Amino acid sequence: MSKKVYFDKSNYGGWFVKGDLEDYYLFKSVNIMTNEVTEYILSWTRNQKVEDDVVRVYDVEIDGEKYLFNFYNEGDRYEIYSADSRSLQKLMDDKSLVFVGETYED
Repeated sequence: MSKKVYFDKSNYGGWFVKGDLEDYYLFKSVNIMTNEVTEYILSWTRNQKVEDDVVRVYDVEIDGEKYLFNFYNEGDRYEIYSADSRSLQKLMDDKSLVFVGETYED
């Protein structure tokens, strides 16, 4: 079973994970035109070269295209950022997607 990706309300909906890193993480999107919910799995891309501050790179396939996400260690959690935020934003706009998930309360 994969762990969840959480959303940080204080950081404009930024993504993060808690605890030790896993191989897989689950997150969801909603098509705002149809209300269809789709689950996706971020999977650790072991053969991807990482930048200095990046701990791991994960990928997800959405509509036949792969999107990469960088994980950064921020002490008690790992923050997640798209490796190419423009292509991800274009996907979200073109497909009317909004990523959704739980918020984490300390």
